[in-house]
Amino acid sequence: MKKRHSLDELLEEYKDYLINKAKKGAAKSYITDIRILLQGQPETYENCGKLVEIIGSRVSLINKWDNSKQSTKNKRISVANSFLKFLEKTNKIGKAPHYRPERIERIERSLPKTLTKSEFMRIIDIIPFDNYKSARDRAVFSLMFYAGITPFEAVNLEYKNFVWENGKIVCMEVGKGYKRRKLEVNDETAEKILTYSNLYLGSKKTSLLRTEKMPYFRNKHGGKISTRSLRRNFQTYIGEAGLSVELLSLRHSYAQAQIAEGKTRKELAELMGVTTSRAYILKGLFVENTK
Repeated sequence: MKKRHSLDELLEEYKDYLINKAKKGAAKSYITDIRILLQGQPETYENCGKLVEIIGSRVSLINKWDNSKQSTKNKRISVANSFLKFLEKTNKIGKAPHYRPERIERIERSLPKTLTKSEFMRIIDIIPFDNYKSARDRAVFSLMFYAGITPFEAVNLEYKNFVWENGKIVCMEVGKGYKRRKLEVNDETAEKILTYSNLYLGSKKTSLLRTEKMPYFRNKHGGKISTRSLRRNFQTYIGEAGLSVELLSLRHSYAQAQIAEGKTRKELAELMGVTTSRAYILKGLFVENTK
Protein backbone atom coordinates (compact mmCIF):
# COMPACT_ATOMS: atom_id res chain seq x y z
CA MET A 1 0.00 0.00 0.00
CA LYS A 2 1.35 3.42 -0.97
CA LYS A 3 2.23 5.77 1.87
CA ARG A 4 -0.09 8.77 2.06
CA HIS A 5 1.56 12.18 2.49
CA SER A 6 0.31 14.21 5.45
CA LEU A 7 0.26 17.98 4.90
CA ASP A 8 1.51 18.56 8.45
CA GLU A 9 4.48 16.25 7.86
CA LEU A 10 5.24 17.93 4.53
CA LEU A 11 5.17 21.37 6.11
CA GLU A 12 7.46 20.20 8.90
CA GLU A 13 9.92 18.98 6.26
CA TYR A 14 9.48 22.25 4.38
CA LYS A 15 10.33 24.17 7.56
CA ASP A 16 13.61 22.25 7.90
CA TYR A 17 14.29 22.87 4.20
CA LEU A 18 13.87 26.63 4.69
CA ILE A 19 16.08 26.67 7.78
CA ASN A 20 18.83 24.86 5.87
CA LYS A 21 18.54 27.54 3.18
CA ALA A 22 19.14 30.23 5.84
CA LYS A 23 15.48 31.32 5.83
CA LYS A 24 14.71 30.52 9.45
CA GLY A 25 13.07 33.91 10.07
CA ALA A 26 10.73 33.48 7.10
CA ALA A 27 9.77 29.85 7.79
CA LYS A 28 6.74 30.61 9.98
CA SER A 29 5.38 33.17 7.50
CA TYR A 30 5.93 30.84 4.52
CA ILE A 31 4.12 27.94 6.19
CA THR A 32 1.21 30.21 7.13
CA ASP A 33 0.90 31.28 3.48
CA ILE A 34 0.90 27.66 2.30
CA ARG A 35 -1.87 26.83 4.79
CA ILE A 36 -3.89 29.82 3.52
CA LEU A 37 -3.34 28.62 -0.05
CA LEU A 38 -4.51 25.10 0.81
CA GLN A 39 -7.36 26.11 3.11
CA GLY A 40 -10.30 23.73 2.78
CA GLN A 41 -8.24 21.08 0.96
CA PRO A 42 -7.51 17.49 2.13
CA GLU A 43 -4.96 16.96 4.90
CA THR A 44 -3.44 13.85 3.25
CA TYR A 45 -2.50 12.94 -0.32
CA GLU A 46 -1.74 9.63 -2.05
CA ASN A 47 0.80 11.43 -4.20
CA CYS A 48 2.16 14.96 -4.27
CA GLY A 49 1.14 15.36 -7.91
CA LYS A 50 -2.40 16.05 -6.71
CA LEU A 51 -1.04 18.66 -4.33
CA VAL A 52 0.75 20.38 -7.24
CA GLU A 53 -2.52 20.52 -9.20
CA ILE A 54 -4.36 22.10 -6.26
CA ILE A 55 -1.61 24.69 -5.72
CA GLY A 56 -1.66 25.51 -9.44
CA SER A 57 -5.42 26.06 -9.44
CA ARG A 58 -5.25 28.19 -6.29
CA VAL A 59 -2.39 30.35 -7.64
CA SER A 60 -4.39 31.03 -10.82
CA LEU A 61 -7.21 32.41 -8.66
CA ILE A 62 -5.05 34.65 -6.46
CA ASN A 63 -5.02 37.65 -8.79
CA LYS A 64 -8.73 37.28 -9.57
CA TRP A 65 -10.28 36.80 -6.14
CA ASP A 66 -7.71 37.77 -3.51
CA ASN A 67 -8.44 41.29 -2.21
CA SER A 68 -4.96 41.72 -0.70
CA LYS A 69 -2.42 44.22 -1.99
CA GLN A 70 -0.57 43.11 -5.11
CA SER A 71 2.67 42.83 -3.16
CA THR A 72 0.96 40.37 -0.75
CA LYS A 73 -0.43 38.35 -3.68
CA ASN A 74 3.03 38.23 -5.28
CA LYS A 75 4.56 37.08 -2.01
CA ARG A 76 2.07 34.19 -1.80
CA ILE A 77 2.86 33.21 -5.38
CA SER A 78 6.59 33.27 -4.54
CA VAL A 79 5.95 31.10 -1.48
CA ALA A 80 3.99 28.63 -3.64
CA ASN A 81 6.99 28.47 -6.02
CA SER A 82 9.30 27.87 -3.06
CA PHE A 83 7.12 25.03 -1.74
CA LEU A 84 6.92 23.40 -5.18
CA LYS A 85 10.70 23.66 -5.51
CA PHE A 86 11.00 21.91 -2.14
CA LEU A 87 8.80 19.06 -3.39
CA GLU A 88 11.04 18.76 -6.47
CA LYS A 89 14.30 18.88 -4.50
CA THR A 90 13.08 16.15 -2.12
CA ASN A 91 12.07 13.92 -5.08
CA LYS A 92 8.38 14.00 -4.23
CA ILE A 93 7.50 15.30 -7.70
CA GLY A 94 9.25 15.67 -11.03
CA LYS A 95 9.94 19.08 -12.52
CA ALA A 96 8.15 21.73 -10.49
CA PRO A 97 6.08 24.33 -12.34
CA HIS A 98 6.93 28.00 -11.84
CA TYR A 99 4.34 30.76 -11.55
CA ARG A 100 5.27 34.33 -12.42
CA PRO A 101 4.02 37.11 -10.09
CA GLU A 102 2.45 40.18 -11.68
CA ARG A 103 4.72 43.16 -12.13
CA ILE A 104 4.08 46.05 -9.77
CA GLU A 105 4.49 49.51 -11.25
CA ARG A 106 6.99 51.52 -9.25
CA ILE A 107 5.60 54.63 -7.64
CA GLU A 108 7.91 57.59 -7.77
CA ARG A 109 8.50 58.77 -4.22
CA SER A 110 9.18 62.40 -3.51
CA LEU A 111 12.32 63.24 -1.59
CA PRO A 112 11.85 63.74 2.15
CA LYS A 113 11.78 67.22 3.59
CA THR A 114 14.95 68.33 5.31
CA LEU A 115 16.04 71.29 7.40
CA THR A 116 18.99 73.60 7.03
CA LYS A 117 20.99 74.37 10.17
CA SER A 118 19.50 77.87 10.34
CA GLU A 119 15.96 76.43 10.16
CA PHE A 120 16.80 73.92 12.88
CA MET A 121 18.17 76.70 15.08
CA ARG A 122 14.89 78.62 14.58
CA ILE A 123 13.07 75.66 16.14
CA ILE A 124 15.58 75.29 18.98
CA ASP A 125 15.43 79.01 19.80
CA ILE A 126 11.64 78.76 20.20
CA ILE A 127 11.91 75.98 22.81
CA PRO A 128 12.31 77.43 26.33
CA PHE A 129 15.05 76.04 28.55
CA ASP A 130 13.79 76.95 32.01
CA ASN A 131 12.45 73.45 32.82
CA TYR A 132 13.72 69.93 32.30
CA LYS A 133 10.94 68.92 29.86
CA SER A 134 11.82 71.68 27.41
CA ALA A 135 15.53 71.04 27.93
CA ARG A 136 14.87 67.35 27.20
CA ASP A 137 13.20 68.21 23.88
CA ARG A 138 16.11 70.47 22.90
CA ALA A 139 18.55 67.62 23.66
CA VAL A 140 16.57 64.90 21.85
CA PHE A 141 15.96 67.00 18.73
CA SER A 142 19.66 67.90 18.62
CA LEU A 143 20.63 64.23 18.84
CA MET A 144 18.36 63.45 15.90
CA PHE A 145 19.62 66.38 13.82
CA TYR A 146 23.35 66.04 14.56
CA ALA A 147 23.63 62.24 15.05
CA GLY A 148 20.80 60.89 12.87
CA ILE A 149 19.20 58.61 15.46
CA THR A 150 15.55 57.55 15.20
CA PRO A 151 12.83 58.70 17.63
CA PHE A 152 12.65 55.12 18.97
CA GLU A 153 16.40 55.06 19.62
CA ALA A 154 16.21 58.47 21.30
CA VAL A 155 13.49 57.54 23.81
CA ASN A 156 15.29 54.29 24.68
CA LEU A 157 18.70 55.82 25.39
CA GLU A 158 20.12 55.02 28.83
CA TYR A 159 23.02 56.52 30.77
CA LYS A 160 25.19 53.54 29.79
CA ASN A 161 24.75 54.39 26.08
CA PHE A 162 26.78 57.57 26.50
CA VAL A 163 30.59 57.57 26.54
CA TRP A 164 31.93 60.15 28.97
CA GLU A 165 35.37 61.74 29.17
CA ASN A 166 36.23 64.21 31.94
CA GLY A 167 32.57 64.75 32.75
CA LYS A 168 31.64 65.39 29.13
CA ILE A 169 29.74 63.24 26.61
CA VAL A 170 31.86 62.55 23.52
CA CYS A 171 29.89 59.79 21.78
CA MET A 172 27.12 57.25 22.24
CA GLU A 173 26.26 53.69 21.26
CA VAL A 174 22.81 53.00 19.86
CA GLY A 175 20.89 50.24 18.10
CA LYS A 176 20.95 46.44 18.22
CA GLY A 177 22.37 43.81 15.89
CA TYR A 178 23.48 45.19 12.53
CA LYS A 179 21.96 48.54 13.56
CA ARG A 180 24.38 48.91 16.48
CA ARG A 181 26.76 51.78 15.94
CA LYS A 182 28.87 54.36 17.73
CA LEU A 183 28.05 57.97 16.91
CA GLU A 184 29.85 61.19 17.71
CA VAL A 185 28.04 63.72 19.92
CA ASN A 186 29.10 67.27 19.12
CA ASP A 187 29.81 69.84 21.85
CA GLU A 188 26.58 71.73 21.22
CA THR A 189 24.43 68.63 21.72
CA ALA A 190 26.48 67.39 24.69
CA GLU A 191 25.86 70.76 26.38
CA LYS A 192 22.10 70.44 25.84
CA ILE A 193 22.12 66.92 27.34
CA LEU A 194 24.00 68.17 30.44
CA THR A 195 21.56 71.09 30.79
CA TYR A 196 18.67 68.62 30.76
CA SER A 197 20.46 66.39 33.30
CA ASN A 198 21.06 69.27 35.73
CA LEU A 199 17.48 70.54 35.48
CA TYR A 200 16.08 67.02 35.85
CA LEU A 201 18.19 66.19 38.90
CA GLY A 202 17.26 69.51 40.45
CA SER A 203 13.50 69.05 40.09
CA LYS A 204 11.24 67.59 42.78
CA LYS A 205 10.07 64.61 40.72
CA THR A 206 13.48 63.10 40.10
CA SER A 207 15.99 60.52 41.17
CA LEU A 208 19.48 59.84 39.88
CA LEU A 209 19.74 59.31 36.14
CA ARG A 210 22.98 57.37 36.41
CA THR A 211 22.06 54.60 38.80
CA GLU A 212 18.63 53.63 37.50
CA LYS A 213 18.33 51.20 34.63
CA MET A 214 15.77 53.37 32.90
CA PRO A 215 15.61 55.54 29.79
CA TYR A 216 17.67 58.72 30.13
CA PHE A 217 15.01 61.07 28.78
CA ARG A 218 11.99 61.01 31.10
CA ASN A 219 8.39 62.22 31.06
CA LYS A 220 6.69 64.14 33.88
CA HIS A 221 5.95 60.88 35.72
CA GLY A 222 9.58 59.79 35.69
CA GLY A 223 9.02 57.12 33.02
CA LYS A 224 10.04 56.86 29.38
CA ILE A 225 8.83 59.62 27.11
CA SER A 226 6.86 58.23 24.17
CA THR A 227 7.68 58.87 20.52
CA ARG A 228 4.10 60.13 20.19
CA SER A 229 4.79 62.85 22.76
CA LEU A 230 7.99 63.79 20.96
CA ARG A 231 6.09 64.17 17.67
CA ARG A 232 3.35 66.22 19.32
CA ASN A 233 5.89 68.56 20.95
CA PHE A 234 7.82 68.90 17.71
CA GLN A 235 4.67 69.82 15.77
CA THR A 236 3.96 72.55 18.31
CA TYR A 237 7.44 74.03 17.92
CA ILE A 238 7.56 73.94 14.12
CA GLY A 239 4.13 75.55 14.00
CA GLU A 240 5.51 78.48 15.99
CA ALA A 241 8.57 78.55 13.72
CA GLY A 242 6.38 78.68 10.60
CA LEU A 243 7.86 75.48 9.13
CA SER A 244 6.20 72.39 7.65
CA VAL A 245 8.28 69.29 8.36
CA GLU A 246 8.01 66.05 10.35
CA LEU A 247 10.03 64.76 13.29
CA LEU A 248 11.89 62.35 10.98
CA SER A 249 13.01 65.35 8.91
CA LEU A 250 15.68 65.83 11.60
CA ARG A 251 17.15 62.40 10.79
CA HIS A 252 16.84 63.02 7.06
CA SER A 253 18.67 66.31 7.49
CA TYR A 254 21.55 64.43 9.09
CA ALA A 255 21.64 62.07 6.09
CA GLN A 256 21.72 65.00 3.68
CA ALA A 257 24.55 66.65 5.63
CA GLN A 258 26.60 63.43 5.54
CA ILE A 259 26.08 63.12 1.77
CA ALA A 260 27.22 66.72 1.33
CA GLU A 261 30.42 65.77 3.17
CA GLY A 262 31.06 63.02 0.60
CA LYS A 263 29.87 59.89 2.43
CA THR A 264 29.21 56.90 0.17
CA ARG A 265 25.90 55.06 0.32
CA LYS A 266 27.51 52.23 2.28
CA GLU A 267 29.07 54.59 4.81
CA LEU A 268 25.79 56.45 5.15
CA ALA A 269 23.84 53.22 5.70
CA GLU A 270 26.25 52.26 8.50
CA LEU A 271 25.88 55.64 10.18
CA MET A 272 22.09 55.50 9.93
CA GLY A 273 21.78 51.87 11.06
CA VAL A 274 20.18 50.50 7.88
CA THR A 275 21.30 48.02 5.24
CA THR A 276 22.37 49.36 1.85
CA SER A 277 19.46 47.48 0.26
CA ARG A 278 17.06 49.33 2.57
CA ALA A 279 18.45 52.79 1.98
CA TYR A 280 14.90 53.90 1.01
CA ILE A 281 15.04 57.61 1.86
CA LEU A 282 18.83 57.70 1.83
CA LYS A 283 18.92 56.44 -1.75
CA GLY A 284 16.71 59.30 -2.89
CA LEU A 285 18.85 61.86 -1.12
CA PHE A 286 22.01 60.22 -2.41
CA VAL A 287 20.89 60.29 -6.05
CA GLU A 288 19.61 63.85 -5.75
CA ASN A 289 22.88 65.11 -4.34
CA THR A 290 25.24 63.25 -6.68
CA LYS A 291 23.75 63.98 -10.10
